Amino acid sequence: RRSDADTEQCFGWCSEQHAADHCTHCACKSCPYCRAAQPSTDTGIPCPPFAEDDAETMRCDPFCKESHQLEHCDRCQCKACSFCPERRDTGRPCKLPSLIGSLAHAQPGEDTETERCEPFCTLAYAADHCRMCKCAGCSFCEHFLATAAPLLASSTS
Repeated sequence: RRSDADTEQCFGWCSEQHAADHCTHCACKSCPYCRAAQPSTDTGIPCPPFAEDDAETMRCDPFCKESHQLEHCDRCQCKACSFCPERRDTGRPCKLPSLIGSLAHAQPGEDTETERCEPFCTLAYAADHCRMCKCAGCSFCEHFLATAAPLLASSTS
């Protein structure tokens, strides 16, 4: 028996004829016949289509690949994949300046006027990123701001 790979690939020994066995191995999971057999993960969350052939809900379809995340993660068909960063513009006006005062913006003009969740925003840097409107729309910032904003605002007084 061949050893398995650490990442999903399509090794030369993978065979469509033996897909039932081979597609269970990471060494074969990226083969076209294996990816086509994987079910789509549909969240049911509405999503404005990126293109005419895109889905209308956030999903993680079998064709979505981490190696192509810059192209694929803009599509509703791939936005629910674990490798796609959360990106969104909530359309809500940003209220950070009134919540945390001068700590909201490092430099005027470098932030957005609406709450967004841009690709660079991460939970690991929530204390810094969630002070910016361009990250305030991330789900992890909503919790951070609910708990930390009153403390931050009182420290600026």
